[in-house]
Amino acid sequence: LGTTPLRDEELLPTLKALAAKDPEAIILIRADKDTPYAKVAQLMQANQSAGLEKMTFDMRTIGK
Repeated sequence: LGTTPLRDEELLPTLKALAAKDPEAIILIRADKDTPYAKVAQLMQANQSAGLEKMTFDMRTIGK
């Protein structure tokens, strides 16, 4: 979250806390070409489960 990595088990509780504070928060998902699609899908599902429906994606190549 932000620049702080989260373990899988921390993700949903953290997103739910964020949704409680700001249900209109926009979540930015950053991924590169090496990120498995399943991980991106997991993040999308966690956002929706937490009640955060607004997402955007940053798929730029880092360092190029």
